[in-house]
Amino acid sequence: KHGGSFGAAGAVSYVFKKQGLIIVNAGEKSPEEIELAAIDKGALDVSQTENIVTVYTDPHDLMKIKDELKKVGFAIESASMSYVPQTEIHIADEMIAHKLFGLIEALEKDEDVTVVYHNAVIIPQIYK
Repeated sequence: KHGGSFGAAGAVSYVFKKQGLIIVNAGEKSPEEIELAAIDKGALDVSQTENIVTVYTDPHDLMKIKDELKKVGFAIESASMSYVPQTEIHIADEMIAHKLFGLIEALEKDEDVTVVYHNAVIIPQIYK
């Protein structure tokens, strides 16, 4: 269905790394201030999109870093374990992007599936 196929358990696990993921809404704070504080508290990496700062942590440090960021007044939207892709596949073809979204949507609707991880990055220029 949807042009996908299942591999053996763990067949693509090398593509992903288990990490803590903290989403911080900068609000009135400077995103750079959040980034510096997160790194100071032990974050492995940070990224920023508009007013949202994503903090990547070692799985064992997730709750400690989340609590420390909250303690200094940052608005934590979520904190969870995630599988972060180590490599990305850039999709620039509209038909392939449409098929991929169909497959992901079908998987997410399946009652036996709890979460879907992927390493696809859709190139914004394909949307008109």
